[in-house]
Amino acid sequence: MELLIKKFLTDSYEFIRIYIVGNLFFSKENRIPAILILNTVIFSLLFTYDYRKKESFGTRKSIGNIVFKKNSVQRKFDNRIVWSTIDINNPVSNKDSIKTEALADAIIKLNDGTEIHIDENTMIFLDFSGFNPTINFKEGSIKIKKSFDNSFFSSKMIIQSEGQTVEIGKSDISLRRTKENLDVYVEKGKAEVISNNTSQKIEEGTLASLGEKDIQAKKISISLIHPPDKIRIIDSGETAEVDFSWNKFGSGEVFLEISRNSAFQTIYKKTRVSGDKIQISIPEGTYYWRVSAISEGKEEHSETRKLIIVTDSQIKIFSPRNKEIIYHKDSSPLVDFHWNKRFLSAGYTLTLSHSPDLKEKTKSYEIDSNSMSLSNLEDGVYYWKITSKSELADIPIRNSSVSQFSIQKSIQVSPVILLKPADQFQYSQIPSNIAFEWEALNTDSFLLQISQESNFKNIVFEQKTDHPNFSYTQALHNGEYYWRVKNLEKGGDFSKAFRFIVSEPEKNTEVTSPVVVPPKKVEQVVEKPKEVITEETIKTKKVTTQEKKTQPDSSEPQVKPRRPTKETEEEREQRRKIELEKFNEYLKM
Repeated sequence: MELLIKKFLTDSYEFIRIYIVGNLFFSKENRIPAILILNTVIFSLLFTYDYRKKESFGTRKSIGNIVFKKNSVQRKFDNRIVWSTIDINNPVSNKDSIKTEALADAIIKLNDGTEIHIDENTMIFLDFSGFNPTINFKEGSIKIKKSFDNSFFSSKMIIQSEGQTVEIGKSDISLRRTKENLDVYVEKGKAEVISNNTSQKIEEGTLASLGEKDIQAKKISISLIHPPDKIRIIDSGETAEVDFSWNKFGSGEVFLEISRNSAFQTIYKKTRVSGDKIQISIPEGTYYWRVSAISEGKEEHSETRKLIIVTDSQIKIFSPRNKEIIYHKDSSPLVDFHWNKRFLSAGYTLTLSHSPDLKEKTKSYEIDSNSMSLSNLEDGVYYWKITSKSELADIPIRNSSVSQFSIQKSIQVSPVILLKPADQFQYSQIPSNIAFEWEALNTDSFLLQISQESNFKNIVFEQKTDHPNFSYTQALHNGEYYWRVKNLEKGGDFSKAFRFIVSEPEKNTEVTSPVVVPPKKVEQVVEKPKEVITEETIKTKKVTTQEKKTQPDSSEPQVKPRRPTKETEEEREQRRKIELEKFNEYLKM
């Protein structure tokens, strides 16, 4: 496919070059516009090819995976100009750029277990080519969870943003980039921040603001307990009951603030709290929350945490339907398994067994999508279920209900008998509704096909139905048509095909009688007597001549401009060759 696209671009370029050369380049006035047009077309084609090309991961080395994604998240490979959508369970590689749009979230889990939480409107660049992994933090806000005990990954991680640097070991930190500052909050562990050649150690529970001139760090006295930062609360209802709590501190008024954005510009709820905990019902969405206290006229804020409320759906099985019987003739049939897609799933497990408890002759299949097909199943009764899994600890495993289906070899099946429209039936005008009817014993699942060919290679219409009739309401053009029906439940063949004809008579055309044109009258030319020229006559003729110049002579016939004759293909090709030769001579000058 890629070679075909390249060939198409090459042929298009050659055609455009010859066309522009033959029509524009032989003229000096058109040389610059022609070059601009040619460049515009070529670069437009190349950009379209680059934009539509599906970039594969190829031989790139994976450094982690996308384990969570919500809304629009995109990735750009190194040395590429086009962004492409990235999905859950997709790998990420060295020097990938990741960005999120509004109301989007993503989590990257690196090979060593480190989690990078990316908030909305954020862009990062992953550079793992050196000894210390580096994240170039462009804009937005991120959180890095690296506080676990893992001796395999003992090197530091470096975060760079607008010339400012943060180095962490085994720590959990949150970073937010504003126009003026880089805010760093150390939730667990320690961090070292560097700005303007000034280095400072940041302890746990400290918020550091890295500005253009200095580093300002302060201990946060309001310590949040629950819910944890960046948690996803999974609920099956329209709203979720969320418990908020924090450590007691000092005296004064305490407020819980919940916002739609991290800058708290859009406040969803602000509630005055008398104690150190409260429960609030929150609908699905992404939220930011903090606790603020006002004491002696001074306002103090806690750290800002993120909260994601996700509505989780149950796994529903679509096919095979429960207790469905799948018939076949000779070889084993192709069984299609299909279920609904779970938003939070990173993969599925299909469990197949011969017993209802899924313990006898059990087979398991790992699948990334929400469908698969098996063609090697023997006759018998089967039981199956789907398990949805995720790589994130806070997302529960979901199981579908156990469904049953059977595979049987079909016996002699009563054929489907076609009734209406009858064979060789002809419609005298294009019908607005064609009623198809047939009959079959002990079945209620059929497949209707309509074609313009007796071998049904060109299918005009195909429809499954649970009734022995169907009303076709689409317009059919004049011509011959064939229709047949198949019994789906009993594994039978198609019925004998019936033929019908749609033949609407053509509309009558008006025949006009010839118009007789009378012959033109021939006027006799009477010779005028010669006029004696005098001085007075000359003056009179001058005035008359000037008047005639301003008024057209109605007696003279009006000559219509001739239409140019249509240029033949040979003449057009000859003209292009001549123009191309002129252009080549012009280039040699």
